[in-house]
Amino acid sequence: MLKKLINKILSKTTGYRLRKANKKEPKREFYNSQNLLYEKDSFFHDVYEKGIEATQTPYDTKEVYFTRRRVRFYNTIQFFMNTVDLEGYVIECGCYRGLSSFVMCHHYKKMFPNFVGTDFVILDSFEGLSKPNSKDSMGVGEDGNEKFFVGEGFFATPMEQVQSALGEFPQVGFVKGWVPEILHKMPPRKYKFVHIDLDLYEPILGALEYFFPKLVPNGIIVIDDYGSLYWPGAKMAVEEFCVKNNLRFLSITSGQGVIIKRA
Repeated sequence: MLKKLINKILSKTTGYRLRKANKKEPKREFYNSQNLLYEKDSFFHDVYEKGIEATQTPYDTKEVYFTRRRVRFYNTIQFFMNTVDLEGYVIECGCYRGLSSFVMCHHYKKMFPNFVGTDFVILDSFEGLSKPNSKDSMGVGEDGNEKFFVGEGFFATPMEQVQSALGEFPQVGFVKGWVPEILHKMPPRKYKFVHIDLDLYEPILGALEYFFPKLVPNGIIVIDDYGSLYWPGAKMAVEEFCVKNNLRFLSITSGQGVIIKRA
């Protein structure tokens, strides 16, 4: 009786219940608990799931991993949506299979039903990562060689596959090339939102140096891997750039770094 009473009180006040641990029972997906407001954002979760399917992005079954990735995507969307009323282009530097672009475009379309991808650009090598350098090293192994999370060419996805996944948005622009080398070939533009998911020191620093001067007032840059221990070069690039240019940036719990250009 006492257990039933405690469970009744807990259920009403917290949504939890006491139960015997069962190691074989699969964990619930985190967003079903709905303890936070964003977990009730059905539009975001529906689009995210559709994006996983459309882009054929691997869905890691480890709860901790996909919880963090989903939170990271949600944060990206919050910053992105704070720029939609500004003038300028949106660009994603490093798209892998196009999931974040898929989610951004669908949120844009929710506000502007006629949106078909105009002024939205994806820049990627479509041949995977460039070669990491010593600033991207996670340390030295027992064999005396530097250790990297993954090597050159990892994350390669054909451009045609990403274009197919974003078929609802035929006006999305695609630029194929390596950052920073390709940047000097970009047409002169102003940007309101820049999503940098390039993982490595040299391309991230090059992207920041190129895009920040072209960012409109109140425009935002989100650097996806700033706080990831797998990509130490990302943190180094962001901090080096911001110190050099006397800029403030946000470091948020999802591991992202955020730069907002003051008006």
